[in-house]
Amino acid sequence: MSSQIRVLVVDDSALMRTLISDLLAKDDDIDVIDTARDGEDALSKIASLDPDVLTLDIEMPRMNGLELLMELEGRQRPQVIVLSGVTDPEIAYQSLQMGAVDFVLKPSGTISVDIGELGIDLRDKVRAAASVCRPVMPQKTRKAAEPARPLMPVVAIAASTGGPMALETVLAGLPGDLDAAVAIVQHLPPGFSRSLVRRLDRVSELDVVEVVDGMTLRPGKAYVAPTGSQLRFAKSGTNKCVKLTDEPGFSRFIPSADVMLASLGEIAGSRGIGVILTGMGSDGLRGMTELNRQRGHTIAQDRESCVVYGMPKACVEAGVIDEVLPLAKIAARVAEVVRERGSGNR
Repeated sequence: MSSQIRVLVVDDSALMRTLISDLLAKDDDIDVIDTARDGEDALSKIASLDPDVLTLDIEMPRMNGLELLMELEGRQRPQVIVLSGVTDPEIAYQSLQMGAVDFVLKPSGTISVDIGELGIDLRDKVRAAASVCRPVMPQKTRKAAEPARPLMPVVAIAASTGGPMALETVLAGLPGDLDAAVAIVQHLPPGFSRSLVRRLDRVSELDVVEVVDGMTLRPGKAYVAPTGSQLRFAKSGTNKCVKLTDEPGFSRFIPSADVMLASLGEIAGSRGIGVILTGMGSDGLRGMTELNRQRGHTIAQDRESCVVYGMPKACVEAGVIDEVLPLAKIAARVAEVVRERGSGNR
């Protein structure tokens, strides 16, 4: 790739094409090489211009964004950031399953004259999209969860940009009889967590659910934090449970990896297993630091398999990570550590 990231902006609104182009062009390392008014227009320009990254609207005439993603399947293709006013979580997650790196909501709908509010975040996402590893996830059959156990290990997984696909890889690799509960924080726009739950549940042998306040943790189940609430662990008698709070946390993210991981260290100690996956920024660093201090086991995704090596990098550089692993090896190692730290061996 050249020193500049070559971007094609695809949107049916001439105004939005101009505003998005102007926003991206504010940084010298991003070159908006052209714009396209719909999917058909984009296909021809992809073939002739070979852009590195597409920003892609969903609702367009002739060929919409999802149809374009379908056309691009199996081809040598640019990386795609969906930039749309569509708020349907199923559409968002469908676009991610079809190969989009990220889904970004326009601030105020289809015609967002305030698109500039996305600022450096959008430009950072474009940089992140310029280098992506997308795994293929097998379909698996889920097994029923077992009763709660007081000394059961707990696995907490945190992710941001590129996280939905990474989470599918990890959960698809975990056995249904895992003797641990799994909790997940994924940074998503409001309302998207239920769609994530449905997608993860389809590929995983674990029973994947969205957290309801006070749920008792059980082995063989995975608990996804809803957007807009922090996930904390607590004790309920002799068992562990999940609590939802409205506390601000240490970052702008709600749910926050820091809140979940720090409380894992407090409640599970050496039977806590923290996994930090691809994501922008440093959310999770405080939490992994606390988990490491409490003798929990900490795992980070490696640079090569990350969409964005931000959250894992912050933890690795702080020296609070026990193992750095490629995405494809994380599930097997988590299952191994669960066996090592389960009630029969600790």
